[in-house]
Amino acid sequence: MINDWCIVGLSSIFKNCAHSPAHTLYIISCLLTLACIPFRYTGQYDIEDILLIFSAPSGWSIFLFFARGYRLTGPFVTIIYKMITGDLFCFGIIYIIFLSGFTQGFFFLFQSVSSKTADPDLAKFSNVQDTILKMFEMTLGEFRYEVFSMSNYPPLTKLIFALFMILVPILLLNMLIAMMGNTYTQVISKSTKEWWKQWAKIIVMLEWGMTKKRLLQIQQEYS
Repeated sequence: MINDWCIVGLSSIFKNCAHSPAHTLYIISCLLTLACIPFRYTGQYDIEDILLIFSAPSGWSIFLFFARGYRLTGPFVTIIYKMITGDLFCFGIIYIIFLSGFTQGFFFLFQSVSSKTADPDLAKFSNVQDTILKMFEMTLGEFRYEVFSMSNYPPLTKLIFALFMILVPILLLNMLIAMMGNTYTQVISKSTKEWWKQWAKIIVMLEWGMTKKRLLQIQQEYS
């Protein structure tokens, strides 16, 4: 990694990070691992553990980088990238808008009740942060319907809950599934071309870590 920086420079490395997210995560993992060294010697093990928590899973992303070059796994890695940067990004924007609105609604509906109860599900509406997490759980189907009867306005709470379930889990999640299905179809339909494209990107990325003299030597060996 340090050899790459010395040869092509930091500006070129950062400029091309967007073309290889897995390789970028691997670089971040290496940097986080190096950052653990001073904290190990100074005895700040809590900070070291936090850095390693992010470093360990990021380091495995290098396998996704090389998996792009295989005919079997290459298209699927591309599908994952396109779904994250396209489908999930668009879904996330709309989901945050709905989540913010319904979070405020449920927070005010349970505002004076949640702080006076020992019920763990009801206590999750005691502040905005916990309400956001509870709304996310409700999106995944984790909720107790009887809790809504304990709010300040039970009929209104159940109505807002019904609207939330229709708009988010039913409508938005199914739209996300449809978008992902469309992305999958588009990539698989040209899987061979996509595989060659990813193979070429891997070669270019690996060439960055070689000197011009070494590249010329390899070119002469193949010619």
